[in-house]
Amino acid sequence: PDDPMTGSDGRQTALIEDFDPCYLPGGGFVFVSTRCQAYGRCHAGRYAPSYVLYRADRDGKSIERISFGEVNEWEPSVLPDGRIVFCRWDYINRDNQPFEGLWACRPDGTNVVHFYGNYTRDPCMISEPRAIPGSHKVVATACGHHCYTAGSIIVIDPDNGQDGQSPIERVTPEVPLPEMEGWPQENYATPWPLSEQLFLVAYAPDPLGWGRPAPRPNGYGIYLIDTLGGRELIYRDPQNSSFSPIPLRPRPVPPVLASTVRHDTDEGVFTVLDVYQTRPDIAAGIRRGSVRELRVIRIYPQPTPGRPFSSAVANEVVK
Repeated sequence: PDDPMTGSDGRQTALIEDFDPCYLPGGGFVFVSTRCQAYGRCHAGRYAPSYVLYRADRDGKSIERISFGEVNEWEPSVLPDGRIVFCRWDYINRDNQPFEGLWACRPDGTNVVHFYGNYTRDPCMISEPRAIPGSHKVVATACGHHCYTAGSIIVIDPDNGQDGQSPIERVTPEVPLPEMEGWPQENYATPWPLSEQLFLVAYAPDPLGWGRPAPRPNGYGIYLIDTLGGRELIYRDPQNSSFSPIPLRPRPVPPVLASTVRHDTDEGVFTVLDVYQTRPDIAAGIRRGSVRELRVIRIYPQPTPGRPFSSAVANEVVK
């Protein structure tokens, strides 16, 4: 009853739905919501709202948008340092599918940084990230863009870089990284790390692919897997699939990161440390000292599922 069900800019063009909740160390929780009242770019004519990060107090009050992304974000979870790691579809002036990687931010939404995969085409999409106990590494599911959230299990070591194959360890190398390496004949989902070598997962011996139907209603069971190839069935219901195994045991509480957001102003500061630190092929054509002005561009979220094309590129939006 305390939820105002308020949409962005007073709009109500999308049904307000909340999902992917995750408790925060300081109390309250982060979640994903369609309250942003935006739509996916390439879904003209059909109902496909976008969803981004929000937070609330533990009793559900003080709902606050903490991400001002323009396209979908999902699956937030907490890192050992107290930050939130989450998945983002980075659909800004680039290809519409192979750049769905991991980002991180503070629980108040500030200090958004790239975590892994924003310039990596394979895996095509990374989802379901979870911090590994006692480690700086993260386990996740490598997925395809044109299928449901399942695929191959990987471990990401950010100390080995933010892009490419060096940071990735394949826990299930028998399953190709979907879509970019082909479509697998079996698939994994919802990993929960017990250590850097041991994981609880959902597993289905069913094909995964573009246009394929969802797996059998009882396709998924819970398995314990390891990095040496061990695959042990823990539980399988004969009638229904089982997902998202979570051990019921205490675990260390990450540090509480105090909010740095000022709510008494709608102004902020843009900071650029060095505009010449950019991609080598771009920097090579820019003489140091030649830049005199910066252009700040606002991207306007798409407020309805159907719209006239606004540029030569069909799925671009107004800036």
